[in-house]
Amino acid sequence: MIDIRLRADTAPLRLLADRALYWPAQDCLVLADVHLGKGDVFRRQGLAVPAGASVSDLSRIDALLAACGARRLLVLGDLVHAAPPERRAPWVAAVQDWRARHTELDLWLVVGNHDRAPRRLASLLGLELLDEGTPLGGLRLWHDAPAEDTEPGLGGHIHPALHWRGGARQRLRLPVFWQRGAQLILPAFGGLTGGYAIRPQAGDRVWAAGPDTVAALPLPAP
Repeated sequence: MIDIRLRADTAPLRLLADRALYWPAQDCLVLADVHLGKGDVFRRQGLAVPAGASVSDLSRIDALLAACGARRLLVLGDLVHAAPPERRAPWVAAVQDWRARHTELDLWLVVGNHDRAPRRLASLLGLELLDEGTPLGGLRLWHDAPAEDTEPGLGGHIHPALHWRGGARQRLRLPVFWQRGAQLILPAFGGLTGGYAIRPQAGDRVWAAGPDTVAALPLPAP
């Protein structure tokens, strides 16, 4: 883990290896782009995607909550990949069972572009919906943070990653935390999410996430 500040006057944030952060001042675990149910959507479209990704992601959340002891869970958009189906799909049942084990946990969601039928989602999971740009503890909470915004904030949506090419056609994709200005863009948390190759600019900071550590990275050459 690594502790950072987005600006000298903002509270410290703790970057965690499993693509999440802990915000001590708010006693809050923060995730972005979980995309629960994505495998179910793909299988209904005829793609051979193995089952169990959502259950695995919920187990990862359990481990993070146990490690940091947070009383709040904040998701910066795209908690789910699509609107929960009317039928009780296995992944929906798993999420509801998970929520039943965490009734004491405050669950907040900044509504993302995949969070369709958000009021139904809020009713299913007992969560509070937040608008884009909601202020909390000196930060703005975003799903898709506007790049031109100079206020300190947290965001997701981009699924930031850095790609390296090595010899013998080797390629490496690292999910990263990306600080651009006073904004921190979190890597996608979900196990079935991809990554977008970012192009950091001078003055940006980047940290690789996982599997067992967080490490500051030198920026690649343009």
